[in-house]
Amino acid sequence: MPRMSSIKKNLPSGTGPSKIMVIRHAEKPVPGRTEGVRWRGELDPESLAPLGWQRAGALVQFFEQPTAPHIERPDHLFAVSFDRARVDSSRRSKQTLRPLSQKLGLPVNHRLGKEQEKRLVQTFAALSGTVLVAWSHENIRLIGDALGASALTPSTWPDERFDVVWVFDRQAGQIAFTQVPQCLLAGDSLDAIAMDETD
Repeated sequence: MPRMSSIKKNLPSGTGPSKIMVIRHAEKPVPGRTEGVRWRGELDPESLAPLGWQRAGALVQFFEQPTAPHIERPDHLFAVSFDRARVDSSRRSKQTLRPLSQKLGLPVNHRLGKEQEKRLVQTFAALSGTVLVAWSHENIRLIGDALGASALTPSTWPDERFDVVWVFDRQAGQIAFTQVPQCLLAGDSLDAIAMDETD
């Protein structure tokens, strides 16, 4: 059974969704070992690896008909934008949500990019229900910071982890942070990311 970790913090009450779930984009290519592949099959280093597309497909049932504690069917989908001008940009976040987007009939909002995490969270203020975000792991911590939960989250997201969901529940002036291991593919860890783990 997955091992989750949870913690709470008091916050000023405000508007916005009651639950924000954040995942890292699915598996990326490994230079010299695996290629990135676009939706229609052409090779692309900025796209998901074949294993990443497997995870993207597995995430459909995980979020459409959730059985894991703290996971809910999303009402809104967000992904980090792809910027051709940036060497650290990719299509992988949007691709990770594409199968789920098609199944649920929800668009993926991908207008904001890295270093725009505060604006991303400000966008949530006009929403209700449950939000799911697929983002680049180097900047996921900044989403927690913008939500006012910086003291609750691990300081970094390890480079090898693609298999966990960070869940922020907001209710009655409190925010609760829970990590939920996905346990979808062979090799997925049962453990949450340790608070002191580094890349």
